[in-house]
Amino acid sequence: MQAEFQPGMTLEDASRRLTARGTTFSVKTEAECQALVERSPNISQLRPRGGPCVFGKIPLSKTWFGGHTDLILQLVFTPGNTLADAHFEEIGSLM
Repeated sequence: MQAEFQPGMTLEDASRRLTARGTTFSVKTEAECQALVERSPNISQLRPRGGPCVFGKIPLSKTWFGGHTDLILQLVFTPGNTLADAHFEEIGSLM
């Protein structure tokens, strides 16, 4: 994923790619991104870079026993809506 979401990518292109992967995501304004960092520093791995940010979850796999693995993501953009940095983390659940 890190290779697919490189700095300089536009917000529009990133949104298209996330949608194509079945991602559940939300785009936050720069002010909302900053407020999230201040209120809940554990939610945000990356500091805002003056533009919007994206938080999302990509479903990766499910097991016969009801468990699943997802990829959570955070993308931060510059004021010009180009990608500045990305963070991806795999999480699993037994149910």
